[in-house]
Amino acid sequence: MKQYLCTLTVLGVCLQANTTIETLDPMTRTESLQSIQNQIARLKAKAAKLKRAEKPGLKQLCEVLRRYKLGLKDVEVALAISRQKRESKLRGRTVAPKYRNPDDKSETWTGRGRMPRWMTALIKKGKRPEDFLIVKG
Repeated sequence: MKQYLCTLTVLGVCLQANTTIETLDPMTRTESLQSIQNQIARLKAKAAKLKRAEKPGLKQLCEVLRRYKLGLKDVEVALAISRQKRESKLRGRTVAPKYRNPDDKSETWTGRGRMPRWMTALIKKGKRPEDFLIVKG
């Protein structure tokens, strides 16, 4: 009598059983297949119900829309305003330089952004940023 290892995967759960060819009843197999298909159908229906379920805050949003008589256009305008990129008030303004290269007086740095190469090289040589400050006078 030959024994076979049967593996049945049901919804991610692996079931294994040693069985023989003679013990496999076609009716039992059909019934178990039907029960598994019924279980899959129930789980699919449950998943669809969960997908359709209301999101948190949706009832409150509907109440606010009704209370203040707001429509779709009002919501779109509100969302468009919140999506706009806010610009800095200082954008486009020039800032006076704060540091000057002692070797080349035309090279300056405002102290904003990435440190220039000339300043990085001088700091590596042991100088301090305060040595390059522009004295206002």
